[in-house]
Amino acid sequence: MIRSLLIPALAAMLFVACGSSKDAKKTDPSGAPPEPIQAAEVETQIDGNTVIEKFDVNGDGKADVLKYSRMEPDPSDAGRSRKVLFRKEMDVNFDKRIDIVQHFNADATLNKEEYDLDFDGKVDTIIHYKEGKKSMVEMNLTFSGKMDTWKYYTKEGQLERKERDGNGDGKVDVWEYYEKSKDGKSLVLVQIQRDVDGDGKPDVTERVGQQPK
Repeated sequence: MIRSLLIPALAAMLFVACGSSKDAKKTDPSGAPPEPIQAAEVETQIDGNTVIEKFDVNGDGKADVLKYSRMEPDPSDAGRSRKVLFRKEMDVNFDKRIDIVQHFNADATLNKEEYDLDFDGKVDTIIHYKEGKKSMVEMNLTFSGKMDTWKYYTKEGQLERKERDGNGDGKVDVWEYYEKSKDGKSLVLVQIQRDVDGDGKPDVTERVGQQPK
């Protein structure tokens, strides 16, 4: 249910993030010609060296997307300044609370994304990026207020290891390790380690070979 609410609105907002709302398009699965997404700029504020641009995605006259940029000297044009995006906030269910926050590096690549998946005002998932690739994901799958699952990725962005806190004591008690399948088309869960005595260290190791769920 949460995913079904999140994806359509997020898709529209990502168009706002990538360029001008005049050029943004959405695709109709039926094959009909694309229609423009009506994302109007509501307001632009300047706070010192920071420019805050506000956009209305659903047409209610209130800001749903906020883009934060800092003004810096333009290296390609001496004497002029340019906007460098460093943060973007999105309200995907239009309840006037921010659900997604994106943080950007100085070169405009993603540094991390924070998600409030159950719309309670608390971050449930954090995706970390390194050199443009997903490097680690923190998740609160139980919505208990603290992270309980961590996914680690290789430099190529492939899932390598998953850690879980199954009993909610704040310590990892399950470790899962993944490798590419022999044909290289999918990932296979190859090993599971478990902490059975609660000391935060693996005690039992199980070799497996199945597709990850």
